Amino acid sequence: MKYFSSAAFPAIFFLLTVSVFAQNPGATPPSDDVLKISTTLIQVDVTVTDRKGNIVTDLKPEDFEVYENGKKQEITNFSFISVDSKPIPKETVK
Repeated sequence: MKYFSSAAFPAIFFLLTVSVFAQNPGATPPSDDVLKISTTLIQVDVTVTDRKGNIVTDLKPEDFEVYENGKKQEITNFSFISVDSKPIPKETVK
């Protein structure tokens, strides 16, 4: 009987160990909630000059209107980038 108990212990221990690892710890079911986000950013570069050809630098988003398919769009980003402040020469249309 002593032989049976010493041989049975490792076998039982092995079976219990395998059964613990074989259990799936509650797989999370797929969620029905889906979040899709899309965004479109359209950049419009403009240069505004006065009658003398000088670049106007103190404009604000309120000074502009942007339309897409006849619908006015909100201006969400606005910045002035100075590259060269020399007057822009007027081109003659031929």
